Amino acid sequence: MQVQTGGKLPALDGSMLTNLLIPGTAQYTRYDSGSGNWTIPSVGDYVLVRLWGAGGSGSGSGNVSSGGGGAAFKERFYRISDLGAGGTLIPWSVAAGGASVTSGNGNPGGNSSFGSGSNQVIAYGGGGGSGGTSAAPGTGGGWLAAGGTNVGSGSGGSGATGGGDAGTQWAGANGGGNGTTPGGNALYGGAGGGAAQNSPSQSVGGVSVFGGNGGNGANGVAGAGAQPGGGGGASRGGTSGKGGDGRIEIYIW
Repeated sequence: MQVQTGGKLPALDGSMLTNLLIPGTAQYTRYDSGSGNWTIPSVGDYVLVRLWGAGGSGSGSGNVSSGGGGAAFKERFYRISDLGAGGTLIPWSVAAGGASVTSGNGNPGGNSSFGSGSNQVIAYGGGGGSGGTSAAPGTGGGWLAAGGTNVGSGSGGSGATGGGDAGTQWAGANGGGNGTTPGGNALYGGAGGGAAQNSPSQSVGGVSVFGGNGGNGANGVAGAGAQPGGGGGASRGGTSGKGGDGRIEIYIW
């Protein structure tokens, strides 16, 4: 899906580059799914690309179940001349959220990408929640690597505790763990999904300011993570929540 408008840009929600944009001179393109090629325009000097990976889904098994992790956010500023001449095709891909499950561990979200070679930028997806008695949380999408395994992953969510907020302003948050922990919160990345257990104490998903919120855990059908990049909620005895899909936004002026 692509939405494109000319003229004044949508608000950039606090991006560090907001003040560089000149109203009335820019173009905006958004991709919500799929993959393809973006064509470098013949008019314009600068490009800002913002990407979200996809959220992981919650788990759906064990005595307790854990929520999926939220995806990471990235943005990159280019001079158009660094990308190529007008008419050059630049590949892009928007990640799909981790698929929901009725049993077992949740699925990780995919990575969204723009460009190739030294100009490529990647936003990593969140990890899937895990089931079983330990119910380790779904980890947040890392700043440098998928599934929260590297710098900028969700913090404070080790073992069965879960629910760690995003470790940096760009990272995704951890999903809730131990069947009772809410999903972690995030700024630009996706929030984590809530946990669930075989009792009335299911947990809510986390909240993201500029990314997607996490889905609620449930003793039945859990909530999906919101786009872009929210982690899915965990389920006990039903279907877990799907991770929120990624997104790419391109601003040209």
